[in-house]
Amino acid sequence: MKKKLFIIILLLAIFAVGVYFAVTDAYIKYESVIFDILNPENKSNGFMKFMTDAGEASSIITIIIVLLAIPQTRLKVGLPSGLIALFSRIVNTVIKSIIARQRPVDKLLIVGEYSFPSGHSMNGAAFFIGLMLLILRLCKTKQEKIIICILFISITFIIGVSRLYFKVHYISDVISGWCLGTVIAILGNEIYGFLLNRGKNGTGKIGV
Repeated sequence: MKKKLFIIILLLAIFAVGVYFAVTDAYIKYESVIFDILNPENKSNGFMKFMTDAGEASSIITIIIVLLAIPQTRLKVGLPSGLIALFSRIVNTVIKSIIARQRPVDKLLIVGEYSFPSGHSMNGAAFFIGLMLLILRLCKTKQEKIIICILFISITFIIGVSRLYFKVHYISDVISGWCLGTVIAILGNEIYGFLLNRGKNGTGKIGV
């Protein structure tokens, strides 16, 4: 638990630095350098578009619906991951309205809302990292756990990078989104674990 607490504190500290970047906008010219590195010619990219779409609310909702429709994953994965995703969405909307950071001027996609923190990065991290932690509870071998971790961490990472590729977020938006989304995923998983143990020790059937 101490290790998880350290990770949470570290992620929140990085998020706090991101808030400073977003509020002051003092480092925009330095943050914008990443745009020319990732996509200097302002090109579209099918893979990046696919990954940025994977972070859309509609994609996440679709996955949740599938997980809820399958009896074996309904309570163990579908319900908790759905609640984590919903909470992340609410928190992201609130923070965006408070910080009210404007999007990069040269964005390549039509997007709404404010820029900080990146909704795709934050909600993607909350959902996919949360999903990863929930699935890890069901894995029986170390090899399975390694594959799951690589898969879901890669998805989360590329979704964030795709937002930079299309120049719709500054790098502090994306990194802060990853950090806060991961915190929500960890806390959501811990709450689920607490309720699961309580259900097993009591009369409930949570997680069965």
